[in-house]
Amino acid sequence: TSLRQNQANGQSSGTAPTMVFNAPVGVLQTGPGSYGVAHQQIDQGTSENLRRALEMLVKQLPTSQEDLPFDPSEVRDMIEASTTELDAPKPNALKLRSLLSGIGGVILNAPRLKDAYDTLKWAAKFVGVDLP
Repeated sequence: TSLRQNQANGQSSGTAPTMVFNAPVGVLQTGPGSYGVAHQQIDQGTSENLRRALEMLVKQLPTSQEDLPFDPSEVRDMIEASTTELDAPKPNALKLRSLLSGIGGVILNAPRLKDAYDTLKWAAKFVGVDLP
């Protein structure tokens, strides 16, 4: 059959597959020479997940340095800056990702903050931050 007949019947004669997505997709790249551009949106659900993760961290964060390899007051400052950015009318995604990466990198090796770290790691994925 001809290409025109295949297209009329909903069939494809090329080798490229047809993909239909009925859900949000960040980026899809297929084949050689293809590229993708992603725009991360910080919507209400993302903001709430991040806010809860940051609140959990604040609750678990000790007030003194004790046996921590970092100053908790500096982490609190970064959490406050993150929360302020989340509350902005149009949050700066790059700034927020930088803050979350910094917080995650600092608390990664503090065993007492493992639960808070895991929650932050999960929530940070919503804005494109992949913590180790």
